[in-house]
Amino acid sequence: MRFSSPSLSRRTFLFSAPLALAACASSPAPQPEATPSVSASPSPSSVQELYPALKSSLNETLALMPKDRSVLVLSEGGDEIYGLSKNQAFAPASVMKVLTLLALSHSPLYSSTLKTSLRYTDRALYMVAGGDSLLSPGESNPQAVNGRAGVQTLAAAACRKLKAAQAPAGEYTLHLDVSLFSGANLNPGWEEGDIASGQICALYPVAFNSHRVPGGEESERPENAAQVVYDRVLAVLNEQGKENGYSFKAAGAATTPENAQLLASVESAPVSEQAQLMMLSSDNALAEVLARCAARQAIGEGSAEAAQRWVRDELTRLSIPLTGLIQADVCGLAPADRLSAVTTAAVLRALLNHPEQKIAESMPAFFPLAGVSGTLLDRFDSAESRGARSQVWAKTGTLYSAASLAGWAVTPEGQRRVFVIFCNFPADYDTLVTVRGLEDQCAALIAGRAPNSAKEPVVAASATASEPASPSA
Repeated sequence: MRFSSPSLSRRTFLFSAPLALAACASSPAPQPEATPSVSASPSPSSVQELYPALKSSLNETLALMPKDRSVLVLSEGGDEIYGLSKNQAFAPASVMKVLTLLALSHSPLYSSTLKTSLRYTDRALYMVAGGDSLLSPGESNPQAVNGRAGVQTLAAAACRKLKAAQAPAGEYTLHLDVSLFSGANLNPGWEEGDIASGQICALYPVAFNSHRVPGGEESERPENAAQVVYDRVLAVLNEQGKENGYSFKAAGAATTPENAQLLASVESAPVSEQAQLMMLSSDNALAEVLARCAARQAIGEGSAEAAQRWVRDELTRLSIPLTGLIQADVCGLAPADRLSAVTTAAVLRALLNHPEQKIAESMPAFFPLAGVSGTLLDRFDSAESRGARSQVWAKTGTLYSAASLAGWAVTPEGQRRVFVIFCNFPADYDTLVTVRGLEDQCAALIAGRAPNSAKEPVVAASATASEPASPSA
């Protein structure tokens, strides 16, 4: 989507249309050059002294930004290369999703699918919402992430099952069960402007196209996404059932009786694939839905507050420092969200050093790649930052009053450097554009791929390379 005319509200700044996930997943990530042999690593206290040119260049670039900023750069072993206000908390925007990703990656839900089902008892059918917000109004598409499960496939299968069971012809009622989620559908922490502009909407445990209107504009959101799905299922049931004498009428919301039998179900793409889409397209609604589903499974509650508590509890369990962390949601849209560079860097390192090797190795496919994919597709286009294209993987975060970039860069010597950059400022479109460009330049410097980058020493990974950065890092 092209940029709309600027306004001095705090509405989320949209990027170009989300890149197709299949294309992102199928393209192999560029590989860094082989790492040369190095000598033993220096003590952590001396690491910063090894990078005077990088420190000087970062200071010069950061001086062009608004003063409310934070930067943290860590070596491959987790030692601090550069730090500025690293313990101070800032509005992170969508970088908040990195925390949600880490929590999801340790959840049993991560490798699971989400089911939408039709159950029946007597002459009543129940459409049971199971958390799939990427349903298709048509047939299931086994090759897609958004649209893996289709309600036309679901309704048609249910009618076939009724016929096979020799269910009597006549009228049946259809109820909607959305009891998987609880609490408010709209997070009170979200601003009216963000809701009105389609950045987010009331959330339900079932929806088409991540709570968007099928066939509509990217920002067009339904008032009640579950009702839209329910209406479509009702229509297809009547269409598919009429030749066998079945008809169906709306009967409203209800909890499914325990003795209701399964008629048919359709399954989403695995949550891991949905999380990848969440990260690449920075999908606010999808982040919130997946976290609520995981919270419901883990602590028995599917509310917005439970999702935030579940993420925080997972970070604590993983020994992630919670320095300055304030949660008002799990997607980063709420103005009250606060996050420090220390916490963010620890989360990034925990993802890259995930105890499940397969998950750790998959992380490059989850983060937008500079100049190549996701929300970084059209970034890193200046002379100062272009050299870092294909060598920086990072989650973006952008509001009219905040710009963030957090991920890792690979140097020409093959060294991976984790970095976090936050910048907050009074809402202003021109400032936002400038800051985003400067953050790209900083990432290029961190990658050692800016025009004025000096050759830096190759530092061996420390003995604690597999551990998250500590609060003092």
